[in-house]
Amino acid sequence: MTTLLDLCSLIRSKNAGPFVLTFDFMCRDQQSYRTLRASGLLTPQLFADLYGADPDQVLVVHHDRAQAVKVSLPRPVRQGDIHDSDSYGGQQYAPLVDLEVPVHPLPMYTMLTSPYEENADRVDSGEAPLPPR
Repeated sequence: MTTLLDLCSLIRSKNAGPFVLTFDFMCRDQQSYRTLRASGLLTPQLFADLYGADPDQVLVVHHDRAQAVKVSLPRPVRQGDIHDSDSYGGQQYAPLVDLEVPVHPLPMYTMLTSPYEENADRVDSGEAPLPPR
């Protein structure tokens, strides 16, 4: 069984202002990121179910180059409200760490890098970028 914590070196939640809660999932390596992305685990519906948000108001953003996923959703109550149990939003990630990630064999096309990734890797290593295709 592979959990979200097995794939991520950092899972955190925090406020993104007084009305928005954001989650960061930073994967250990490229293979972990591709596994997480291919699993389809981090969906608006998951966060709607766990945090009582409207799935249409949950934003899931995949940052391929950073090997990370960011999820933002409205806070259930505004920060500092008398009913706010986590003023900084820093404890909201806890139900996520032990979620089982469905691991599927990755199709061949997901194993290939995009031209952008190839050029970024070349530039990072000091080589000249490849011409556009």
